Amino acid sequence: MNETPYGYCHCGCKQKTKVSPRSCTEKKWTRGEPRNYLHGHNTNGADNPLWKGGTHVSKGYINIYCPNHPRKKGAYVSEHILIAEKVLGKYLPDKAVVHHSDGNGLNNTNNNLVVCQNEAYHRILHQRKRAFEASGHALWRKCRYCKKYDDTKNLRIGNRKGASAYHKVCANNYQKELNIFRSALNCRRYFKAA
Repeated sequence: MNETPYGYCHCGCKQKTKVSPRSCTEKKWTRGEPRNYLHGHNTNGADNPLWKGGTHVSKGYINIYCPNHPRKKGAYVSEHILIAEKVLGKYLPDKAVVHHSDGNGLNNTNNNLVVCQNEAYHRILHQRKRAFEASGHALWRKCRYCKKYDDTKNLRIGNRKGASAYHKVCANNYQKELNIFRSALNCRRYFKAA
């Protein structure tokens, strides 16, 4: 086993380290002695003093240290992605998204994960789940004006991608109120200017 020479970085980069101007027990510095690492060289993986085994929870998902993975963010990959890839036996396609059926990002059991082909399909799953929980019908949509769920036969759906659904009566009432508001605003401006 090769020992690191005195005054050189312990990461193996063979660069000289700085002499510490002060002592710090947390960082293992002694005043007047060379430091063990250059700045930033001890922060990766198990060498980091804050290392907790390579897993942490962030934004409701378990992340695992995996610095060579193609989908890494920093050096971490979400555990649900790794589990889905293990089951499939290959990396997920770039646009694929893993959906949690019960909505709990910490529950990464095989029967709770669904691989979606893209983000649009993933949004459809969430939309249908919300509709089912609110109305008992997964295919119903919510009116953008009255916020009530209804059958798509009773709603108009915009022709652009991701357009919202609405009742014709609700849209007409909204437009009338908007026109009244605008005319009142214009009158106020007119009389204020005069």
